Amino acid sequence: MEASVERITIEPGKRGGKPCNRGLRITVWDVLGWLGGGMSEAEILDEHPDLEQADSIAVYQYAAEIRTFRVIEELLRQNAIRISEFEQDQTTGLLALRFQPLPR
Repeated sequence: MEASVERITIEPGKRGGKPCNRGLRITVWDVLGWLGGGMSEAEILDEHPDLEQADSIAVYQYAAEIRTFRVIEELLRQNAIRISEFEQDQTTGLLALRFQPLPR
Protein backbone atom coordinates (compact mmCIF):
# COMPACT_ATOMS: atom_id res chain seq x y z
CA MET A 1 0.00 0.00 0.00
CA GLU A 2 1.24 3.46 -0.88
CA ALA A 3 2.49 5.48 2.10
CA SER A 4 -0.33 7.86 2.93
CA VAL A 5 1.60 11.09 3.13
CA GLU A 6 3.14 10.44 -0.30
CA ARG A 7 -0.33 11.07 -1.77
CA ILE A 8 0.02 14.72 -0.75
CA THR A 9 1.74 16.90 -3.35
CA ILE A 10 2.91 20.50 -3.29
CA GLU A 11 3.29 22.33 -6.59
CA PRO A 12 4.22 26.05 -6.57
CA GLY A 13 1.79 26.96 -9.36
CA LYS A 14 -1.17 24.99 -8.06
CA ARG A 15 -3.52 26.39 -5.40
CA GLY A 16 -0.82 28.80 -4.22
CA GLY A 17 1.59 26.00 -3.34
CA LYS A 18 -0.78 24.52 -0.76
CA PRO A 19 -0.61 20.75 -0.12
CA CYS A 20 -3.02 18.95 -2.47
CA ASN A 21 -4.29 15.39 -2.86
CA ARG A 22 -2.37 13.54 -5.59
CA GLY A 23 -1.85 16.62 -7.72
CA LEU A 24 -5.56 17.40 -7.80
CA ARG A 25 -6.71 20.94 -7.08
CA ILE A 26 -8.25 19.76 -3.79
CA THR A 27 -6.11 20.82 -0.85
CA VAL A 28 -5.61 19.19 2.52
CA TRP A 29 -7.26 22.29 4.01
CA ASP A 30 -10.29 21.93 1.70
CA VAL A 31 -10.92 18.41 3.00
CA LEU A 32 -10.36 19.39 6.63
CA GLY A 33 -12.68 22.37 6.16
CA TRP A 34 -15.44 20.20 4.73
CA LEU A 35 -15.08 17.75 7.61
CA GLY A 36 -15.07 20.62 10.10
CA GLY A 37 -18.17 22.01 8.41
CA GLY A 38 -20.06 18.81 9.14
CA MET A 39 -19.65 16.80 5.94
CA SER A 40 -18.94 13.11 6.38
CA GLU A 41 -16.08 11.40 4.61
CA ALA A 42 -18.65 9.54 2.48
CA GLU A 43 -20.32 12.82 1.46
CA ILE A 44 -16.96 14.32 0.48
CA LEU A 45 -16.07 11.27 -1.62
CA ASP A 46 -19.51 11.38 -3.22
CA GLU A 47 -19.22 15.08 -4.15
CA HIS A 48 -15.60 14.76 -5.32
CA PRO A 49 -15.30 11.49 -7.27
CA ASP A 50 -11.61 12.09 -8.03
CA LEU A 51 -10.86 11.61 -4.33
CA GLU A 52 -10.31 8.15 -2.87
CA GLN A 53 -10.62 6.95 0.72
CA ALA A 54 -6.83 6.69 0.90
CA ASP A 55 -6.72 10.45 0.23
CA SER A 56 -8.65 11.04 3.46
CA ILE A 57 -6.14 8.98 5.40
CA ALA A 58 -3.33 10.99 3.79
CA VAL A 59 -5.02 14.24 4.84
CA TYR A 60 -5.26 13.08 8.46
CA GLN A 61 -1.64 11.91 8.48
CA TYR A 62 -0.38 15.12 6.87
CA ALA A 63 -2.31 17.30 9.33
CA ALA A 64 -0.91 15.29 12.25
CA GLU A 65 2.64 15.66 10.94
CA ILE A 66 2.23 19.42 10.45
CA ARG A 67 0.94 19.70 14.02
CA THR A 68 3.93 17.71 15.29
CA PHE A 69 6.37 20.01 13.47
CA ARG A 70 4.67 23.09 14.92
CA VAL A 71 4.92 21.67 18.44
CA ILE A 72 8.64 20.96 17.89
CA GLU A 73 9.19 24.50 16.56
CA GLU A 74 7.52 25.97 19.65
CA LEU A 75 9.59 23.80 22.01
CA LEU A 76 12.77 24.87 20.24
CA ARG A 77 11.79 28.54 20.48
CA GLN A 78 10.83 28.31 24.17
CA ASN A 79 14.06 26.57 25.08
CA ALA A 80 16.32 28.70 22.84
CA ILE A 81 17.76 25.67 21.04
CA ARG A 82 18.03 24.65 17.42
CA ILE A 83 18.46 21.43 15.52
CA SER A 84 22.12 21.18 14.62
CA GLU A 85 22.01 17.88 12.74
CA PHE A 86 19.51 15.23 11.77
CA GLU A 87 19.67 11.79 10.26
CA GLN A 88 16.83 9.65 8.94
CA ASP A 89 16.81 5.92 9.53
CA GLN A 90 16.37 4.33 6.09
CA THR A 91 14.42 1.38 7.48
CA THR A 92 11.97 3.07 9.83
CA GLY A 93 11.96 6.62 8.45
CA LEU A 94 12.44 7.96 11.98
CA LEU A 95 14.59 11.06 12.47
CA ALA A 96 17.43 11.31 14.97
CA LEU A 97 17.87 14.96 15.97
CA ARG A 98 20.83 16.69 17.62
CA PHE A 99 20.28 20.03 19.34
CA GLN A 100 22.43 22.96 20.38
CA PRO A 101 21.70 26.23 22.19
CA LEU A 102 21.05 29.35 20.15
CA PRO A 103 23.84 31.93 20.35
CA ARG A 104 22.96 34.75 22.75
